[in-house]
Amino acid sequence: MSAQQRNALVQRFNELKGGLARSIDAQTRKPTGLLGRLVGSTMVRKNDAAARWTVSLLDLQPESHVLEVGFGPGMAVQYASEKASEGFVAGIDYSETMVQAARKRNAAAIRVGRVELKHGDASNLPNPEEFFDKAFAIHSIMFWPKPVDCLQELRRVLKPNGLLAITIVPKGRRPDLPTDLGTIYDSNEVAEKLSDAGFQDVRVEVISPRLCTRSKEVIWLAFILIHRSA
Repeated sequence: MSAQQRNALVQRFNELKGGLARSIDAQTRKPTGLLGRLVGSTMVRKNDAAARWTVSLLDLQPESHVLEVGFGPGMAVQYASEKASEGFVAGIDYSETMVQAARKRNAAAIRVGRVELKHGDASNLPNPEEFFDKAFAIHSIMFWPKPVDCLQELRRVLKPNGLLAITIVPKGRRPDLPTDLGTIYDSNEVAEKLSDAGFQDVRVEVISPRLCTRSKEVIWLAFILIHRSA
């Protein structure tokens, strides 16, 4: 094989690899169909530690009213509803495929009215003003086209002094996204957007690299916690 042929093969391989990576990123943003269900199954494994960690830091009480934006396959909703055992957990997700999966996972709590999961957009939440004590989003803000608008919506539905948590994999700890699919942020950039949306007194928590007990993968997470001003 000539050097020219080898170079052509390498170029073709890189094109295929780039196309596959883009397809996975697009499915992570909005899982759809069979491939979306497979991506959702992967999320269960990879995001379980982030879901448990985030819910644990929210200090949920039995009567808490909680909202998750971008709930994916619904693990964090499940964990939150276990903590808010006499309260209410709502969720909204951009993917109808994930809504179906999360409803199946949380079917018992949905039947008794403690959980409600809807298809929708973070920039137009279907909830009344000042309804929730706590709200959170895990690995979701990177896909919001207008994150400040979405954060303002979250502020609208939070009670005065309610608590908002945004969990991210910070910039530099995962590959960048194609610009038409999303943006990877660091914690300072998220804190700035929260300030632009009218929040105050941000607090950042960081998980040091450690092994996730289920996935056996090293994870880096930043957790941005902020109260809604009165």
